Amino acid sequence: MRKFSVAAVTVAALSLSGCASGSQTVEAAKVDAEKYSGLNCQQLEFEVTRSADNLMVASKAQDAEASKDALVTGMAIMFFVPLAVAAAGDNGEEAELALRKGEFKALEQTVYSSNCGLEQKYAERSAEIEAYYEIRRKRVAQDEDYDSGRGYAQRW
Repeated sequence: MRKFSVAAVTVAALSLSGCASGSQTVEAAKVDAEKYSGLNCQQLEFEVTRSADNLMVASKAQDAEASKDALVTGMAIMFFVPLAVAAAGDNGEEAELALRKGEFKALEQTVYSSNCGLEQKYAERSAEIEAYYEIRRKRVAQDEDYDSGRGYAQRW
């Protein structure tokens, strides 16, 4: 009976812990492209740079929070299960990241409908962000392989 109750508490702690998601899995918030429609070409170019930079910062903050949550939750479960429920949370980084993704997506519509010639710059910044997310996806997949034991088996 005692083993069952410890297992039940552990499962409950894991389901309630609310670990932060990796940046690559956070969906963009809806942002109206009208926000950028009145900008001239120089202002629009500045917004593309600013938005891409803000998106990268928010992505890295979200990934740091996800890594911290995983570590804290794992340690809490090993040592004291109720601490796992209290330790997890995303502290608003996920909402910030969703907003930044939405802004960058809204800028895309404005860039491609303007006659400013910023399509290449937007595409380059978008590719940079996607490359970061691809690295994160590969890292997560590698971690899952090692967690399941497949990664260790492949090394031998």
